[in-house]
Parts: sequence; structure tokens; C-alpha cells
Amino acid sequence: MLDRSSFHSALCLGSLLVSIEGAALAQGSQPIAPVDDAYPPSSPSPPPPPVYRQPKPEPERETISRSYVQMSMGFLAGGRRYSDSLFESTNGVAPNLSEPFVNAPFDSETVLGLRYELHAVFSYVRGTIGVDFPFSTFRARDATGVYSLDGKNVNVAIQSMRPYELRFGIGGEYPVWVFAPFLDLIGYAYWTNLGVAVDDAKAEYQAKGFGFSAHGGVRIHAKPWFFLQVAADAGLYGPVRWNAELSIGFSAPAKRW
Repeated sequence: MLDRSSFHSALCLGSLLVSIEGAALAQGSQPIAPVDDAYPPSSPSPPPPPVYRQPKPEPERETISRSYVQMSMGFLAGGRRYSDSLFESTNGVAPNLSEPFVNAPFDSETVLGLRYELHAVFSYVRGTIGVDFPFSTFRARDATGVYSLDGKNVNVAIQSMRPYELRFGIGGEYPVWVFAPFLDLIGYAYWTNLGVAVDDAKAEYQAKGFGFSAHGGVRIHAKPWFFLQVAADAGLYGPVRWNAELSIGFSAPAKRW
């Protein structure tokens, strides 16, 4: 059996152990500081650099070509003077008749008709080939008279006048946006056929020759491949005195080179 002193020592030792364990438990129950509190807060990461996007190029405005092949067709009005042309008989009837060909309608005649042309343009230089079909507008009563033929008087009436003109041109143009002003030197070959009543006989005559005119105007493109053309001619040599033209046409290629 334990004596009183041993029991008292054991009791003191147990109390000490309980006190130590309680202190340890109290210390263990303290909250643990977060790990992040032990370090200074980090600075926020910088935003990503802005993405630079190049602006989309504006679509190129449709315009006309500097090099192309073109066809046009339209209306023609003009003035002709055939009083300086030489008319020769083609059927042998009244071959010596010449006096009527210096009077009306040969001294000044208004014509209306059609014009067809082809153009080729390369580096602002253009070539033209075309044909005109002008129709005379004279009145029959202004083209009749009595003339002397081989020593006797005969009744002469101009019944028909049919001119034809084949055109060749060299010039230039400078397109600006949808407009293309141009200027050409035109050389043309012409044939003019006449039907003339000499008393009761039918005489036929023809005049042919070559002339020059200055041709200028402007094309207005509704589309790169479609245009309206306004132009005029001024006669330099030959029967053409003036022309005015209104036409439409088509171009190929349709893109600027």
C-alpha cells in the first residue's frame, strides 16, 4: 500500500501533467494565420495588349479601262456639201449633165442616219473604224429645174441621194472616273449615189472621194462595260461639214489595267 507521502507526490505529478496538457490544448486551439497573410499581396497582372486590327481597305471604285476594245452604235445628224464633188454617170444616161449638181440640194444638205464604230485603246491612244449611213432630207420640189443638156433644155429632178461613209480615225483619250473625253482625226472614204429623172429617162450617178474631219466628245460610263457617248465632227476637207452623234456602247475588258 502507498503511504501518505507517495500518494501526495503522485497527486501533484498528475496535476502537473493535466496543467501541461491543458496549456498545450489551449495553445493548439488558437487560429492559424493564413499563408497569404505571411506575404505581401501580389500586384494584379497587366491587361493583355490591345489587338491591332488593320482597317479593311475600301473597295476600289469601279472605273473604266485605259486599254480596251469597244463597240458603239447610235444616231447621227449632219450637214453635207457635194457641190465640189464630181458625179459620173453609171448607166450612160445624160453623161454630160453637170449643172444641177452645184445647186440644191448639193450645196447644203442635212442628213440623218445611223453610225456604227469599233474602237481600240491602248495607253491612251485610240484607233477607230466605223461606217455611217446618212439619209438625205431634201424636198423634191427644191431639187427640180430646167437645165441645158447637149444644146437643148431638159427637165431634171433629183429623185434620190444615198451617201455612204467609211471612217478611220487616230486620236487619244484620257479617262477620269466615269468620264472619258477624246479627240480624233478622222479620215473617211465616201460614196454618194444619185437617182435623177432627165425628161422621161432615169439617170444614175455616183461621186466618191476622201475627206478629213475632227471628231471629239465624251463617254459617260453607267457601268465599266456600258456607256453613253456624245460627240461631234467638224469638217476639214471633203463633203462633211458637221456631224452630231448620240450613241451607246459596250467595252471589254471592264477593269482598269
